[in-house]
Amino acid sequence: MKRTCCFAILLCIMMPVTVSVGTLSPVDGHCIFTGTYLTKELETGRMREQINASFFDTSEGFMLTTYNTKEGKEKRLSCMIDKNSMQLSWVHQERTENDHIYQSADLKMSSQGVQLSVTGEDAGENFLKFEDDTLYTLPDTLHTLLGLRQIEKGTEQKVCVVGWNGKHLTFVARGEGVITVDGQRYRMVSLNPQLPLGVHKVLNWNNVFLFIDEDPHFMAVFKGKQGPFADPIVMWLEGEEQLAFSPLPE
Repeated sequence: MKRTCCFAILLCIMMPVTVSVGTLSPVDGHCIFTGTYLTKELETGRMREQINASFFDTSEGFMLTTYNTKEGKEKRLSCMIDKNSMQLSWVHQERTENDHIYQSADLKMSSQGVQLSVTGEDAGENFLKFEDDTLYTLPDTLHTLLGLRQIEKGTEQKVCVVGWNGKHLTFVARGEGVITVDGQRYRMVSLNPQLPLGVHKVLNWNNVFLFIDEDPHFMAVFKGKQGPFADPIVMWLEGEEQLAFSPLPE
């Protein structure tokens, strides 16, 4: 790891910590990553909210926590990742405003499938059955799971992205190889939705991730769209501005 986030990460690695994540339960484990993500709309140049992310090695598995604020509303998320399968075990998310939790959501994995339940706004429950060799994830945890999978060049992984509204869409993640920029190695992964050919061309929905090619393989840059009709964005780890706004190699 390098640049502005390096010192914070080294401090995190040095000692076990117990961190409280808002109203979520404290995290008891070794922090192996902490960083801030910035997002910019490519067409308008408008900056979006920052996302603070931390990654822990715990006795239960790997835990990711994220936090961001938007227009006075807070969003806190924690999720557990199984160390053997690199698949989600569970996810808990809370949205608050003026210290009031107006939405709480949980996703749990089992041998039967994926159970999603939401209370408050958009309340309801949904159940998805597993498909063989498919990675199940949420938009908030997508980049972490793809980084941990370390998809090799030329290989593919089916990814089912589940929204908090219960809707889901299958993508194909493809390893595009490793590139070196200023002495730093990055693993490139493309992620494209499984849509009819004509629809895919009209939407022009192509996504590219760059992951730092060393433990814990966290995302350095994302370029693409977060939805079929969303504006294209670039999201980058603080300290990776040059990589974020440089043309990607062919």
